[in-house]
Amino acid sequence: MQAAARHVWRFSAVALALTALSLAPGRAASPKLIAIVKPAVAAAVVNFRPLHTSRSATNHYDYIQYATTSAFARICRYCTVTDAFAGPKNPERWMLGWDWYYHGKQWTPGAIATDAAATLGPVLKGYKLARSMDGARYVLDWEGPDKTWVYLETNDPEVDDPGFHINVGHDVAKPINVIKTPPFTAVQRSDITTALTSYLKLGLTDAPNNFTSMRGAAEDPKLFKADHFEPYHCAVSFAPGMDDCGITGLLNYSAAKWMLEAQTIAIGGTPEQARAFVHALVVAALPYGYTVESDPIRLMNADYEWNGPSDISISYNSSVTEGKTSFRFTIWHFLRQ
Repeated sequence: MQAAARHVWRFSAVALALTALSLAPGRAASPKLIAIVKPAVAAAVVNFRPLHTSRSATNHYDYIQYATTSAFARICRYCTVTDAFAGPKNPERWMLGWDWYYHGKQWTPGAIATDAAATLGPVLKGYKLARSMDGARYVLDWEGPDKTWVYLETNDPEVDDPGFHINVGHDVAKPINVIKTPPFTAVQRSDITTALTSYLKLGLTDAPNNFTSMRGAAEDPKLFKADHFEPYHCAVSFAPGMDDCGITGLLNYSAAKWMLEAQTIAIGGTPEQARAFVHALVVAALPYGYTVESDPIRLMNADYEWNGPSDISISYNSSVTEGKTSFRFTIWHFLRQ
């Protein structure tokens, strides 16, 4: 089984021509669900050729998404067909996916998984079913003949209505499309340069004051408990080059501190190019008096850390997802006990 490698394929943003096709309210498991799954399973081995048109959207380096035919759209108006390019760990995968919602509070993720398994079982004769959990989500992964499969993941009850997302898929034996390195554009360079330079200047200046002038509203008053964990939104923005900005006070610890955190947008090019670009920006922006931390125990998961005056430090770590690199920055102000 390959459940661990087959995550649900959802697009948060797709070309406008196809965006409306990828999001849809469905209904509780019923003959209408079977009416969608049957032709999808039958067409999977030929990459859903009978079910999609040539109208497509793509980012040109890791997927192509197709609109379905008008005949199939009458059965599943919001279904989409996606060609997900092959990567180092995954084959090229064709998938037909859609969202399906249940009505009523009685539909817990467990009840939905049980109902979906019972409904789809007769349609998927010859498929081997594996069940697992992914946090609060239930996962049903059917492995079929000729590298076909069906992957269903229930919604997280904390963030979505009762239901699931389902992909019917086919793994291509010999890939035609392989993930390309996304471009590192001039716009990305400009946005990140402006954002990171501003983040370092404002953050290092306000760090001795525990980022008081940069604090916005408290994230959630319920989080202000006896352990003195104090999270705030940022009152300033570093968009579009950096986002997810937050300020946190960890005040009831042996190393009490305030932190200013933000993350860069995903950067194209090779990881080596992205890391060299960001490192050069930091070195150029750091004021006098900061020294590089060389102790691997202190560094932990950070790519780099610099220690400066007034018990201030700055560190960042990088991560690579789908060929793009992003960086998580933290400016620390350690409080003397």
